[in-house]
Amino acid sequence: MTSSASTRIAFTTVLIAATLASPALASPTVVEATAALSFWMTWGLAYLGIAVVLLVVAFAFALREGRAWSALLRWSAAADRAAHDAGNAAEHATAAADDSAERAA
Repeated sequence: MTSSASTRIAFTTVLIAATLASPALASPTVVEATAALSFWMTWGLAYLGIAVVLLVVAFAFALREGRAWSALLRWSAAADRAAHDAGNAAEHATAAADDSAERAA
């Protein structure tokens, strides 16, 4: 299970400390145990609520970031397309002028 002597010693120390400390940390009455359980469950639910809020905020930021990148890529693609179309129009105008010059000659 464990690979080295130091790991085995640490594991044994933790196991002994947990065994000896458990009775001392236990609540002496059912009322105190219930109060302690209620306290930790309340904190657990509070942390869970905070985690959900942070997850929603992170998702909103990711969604907004994705939309921003998508809009930027669409804008740059449209600009490239417009530049390409303008270049094609200039080429067609030059070719048409050359054709008309040849016909006139």
